Amino acid sequence: MPTPSSGLLVSTRVRFCLWKLGLPKSDWQSWLDVRLGSHIYLNTDLVRGRLHDDQIDEGYLNLLAGLFNLEPEDLRFGDPFGGSVQLLVENLKHLIKGEGVGGKGRLARELRVNPTTISRWLSGDSRPTVPTQARLVSHFRLPKGTNLDQDPVFLALGPVALQEKQAWVQDRLEALDPETFLELFPALQRLLSQP
Repeated sequence: MPTPSSGLLVSTRVRFCLWKLGLPKSDWQSWLDVRLGSHIYLNTDLVRGRLHDDQIDEGYLNLLAGLFNLEPEDLRFGDPFGGSVQLLVENLKHLIKGEGVGGKGRLARELRVNPTTISRWLSGDSRPTVPTQARLVSHFRLPKGTNLDQDPVFLALGPVALQEKQAWVQDRLEALDPETFLELFPALQRLLSQP
């Protein structure tokens, strides 16, 4: 998850702008490619969070800024969220949505809180305490040190929470054609075998 200190401020801001447009994450890449066709490789690295700010020249920065009606210096140096979003709330919405049907109830039981408490968190009317946030990070099996107040988990392209990761693997396995699945099965069997 990019943070300003990681040198990915432009990537974070662009992903946030794409999110604000309401585009599904699966369309972010193609949306940029249609508008900036000659920069497909840069777009790929940018969207995936692999293009560091020092790799972005002024020309590409100007094109990106123009797409979102921003000044180039705001895209490079500004607050990626401009105070327009509560990171904690958006992160919690994203994570709980990733838990699937009944996820909020399961989470409330695990944290030993009332489901209305979680609803208040999601509306921004109250906040989980710091120890509860640490339990949330653990529950969702997020990387150690994730700060739900500062790290834009909701902008991650890939699955973040455990249930999302399991669904991702299951979807890909189900999408395999029978021949490919049979070729992969011995490796999967070795990988997933109990010692």
